[in-house]
Amino acid sequence: MFFQVAHPEAVESCLAEQMPKHLVALIQRIMADVGHHGPHDVIISLDRALERGVIKRGSQIVLAAVGIGFTYAAALIHWGPS
Repeated sequence: MFFQVAHPEAVESCLAEQMPKHLVALIQRIMADVGHHGPHDVIISLDRALERGVIKRGSQIVLAAVGIGFTYAAALIHWGPS
């Protein structure tokens, strides 16, 4: 899903229709805090998870991103030594 910051009402409408309410609230809080940074969203999310202690040694992390059109990427990372 691509968020166009220039049209926040479109984002809110799309979120409300297609996602569970708890995810909508989380995304709205993040968008209000840092906004959308394109390809850097994944790195910002990873940094926040590390700061909060959500990611620990041995964690498996999925990083996923979607671009404009039919571009997308994902990676599964095993964090730290086993």
